[in-house]
Amino acid sequence: MKFPEFTDFYDAWYFISTHPANSLDRIRRLPRDSKSHFRWTFDFTVEKVNPRHVTSYGSFIKEYDKDKRHLNTKTEVWLEYGEVRESQETKDGYEYCHDLELNCSGNTFEEAVIRLANLMNENEYYQKMFRDDDDGSKAFRI
Repeated sequence: MKFPEFTDFYDAWYFISTHPANSLDRIRRLPRDSKSHFRWTFDFTVEKVNPRHVTSYGSFIKEYDKDKRHLNTKTEVWLEYGEVRESQETKDGYEYCHDLELNCSGNTFEEAVIRLANLMNENEYYQKMFRDDDDGSKAFRI
């Protein structure tokens, strides 16, 4: 299920934090919201980058000058996200994944969150996580 493009921080945050990727419910067919792993699927850092390397999508790990730290004068917020998956190899029965396609950044936390929500919204893999019979109302209200 694809939603309209996100421009509002609250709507973007709500979409990410309640997305089915944060729960094993989508795999186990349990009632929605039985356990959210959002705290562990989402991560952010604040970094200084070289402004010459910034693109319209930010500079997330693309380029920053480790050897020339004095050139890193622009502050950015970098986000990482990935789903929770079942795993037979862990004690708890699940593991957290880092999806490199969703790495993004922004000048502010709010800008980066909106960018992440739109990346997830455009990604077919994350669109398909909504159940066939789910209208999205429990995961996101438009």
